[in-house]
Amino acid sequence: LFYDNSRKLRTLSNGVELDDNLYLLDSKEIRLGSGEDFRFYHGGGVNKIVGTGAHDIEFYTNNTKRFTIQSNGNTVFVDDAKIFLGTGSDLMLWHDGPDSYITNTTNELIFKTGSNFDFQVNDSENAIKAIANGAVELYYDNAKKLDTFSQGVNFYGSISGDNGDEVRLGTGDDLILKHDG
Repeated sequence: LFYDNSRKLRTLSNGVELDDNLYLLDSKEIRLGSGEDFRFYHGGGVNKIVGTGAHDIEFYTNNTKRFTIQSNGNTVFVDDAKIFLGTGSDLMLWHDGPDSYITNTTNELIFKTGSNFDFQVNDSENAIKAIANGAVELYYDNAKKLDTFSQGVNFYGSISGDNGDEVRLGTGDDLILKHDG
């Protein structure tokens, strides 16, 4: 096919070849698949990539899969793929196979929650609990060892230190507890 004596499209044994851009009017779709279950769409102020069937959508660069949007809505990144947030890529999230990382290269990394914050190991073992308008609790092997309250801290179990370590109390260190071995 030609326009103004310039070829725009030609047929090949395995399909067609465009010699220029493909333009579609607003609200028109590119539909792919025998069931038209993968679509590209622009119109009404929105751009969409739509998978209408129960199929994952995989994204590749340099002929290597980088991430998948599964048909259930989950997004799965391959190992070592980093998610960068911020104009200067200030916050990074990634998983390298055995370990997972959150790296912040700016000032503070702030965790906010509408209620309590629980940091657990293995989905059931408490490590740290921060209770809204209340205590912060520290655990060892799922047993509470320290918590804060309005007047100070509570210890559960013993307090340990090396020879020469000191516990100092009072504004002028009036009371010093020390073991010298």
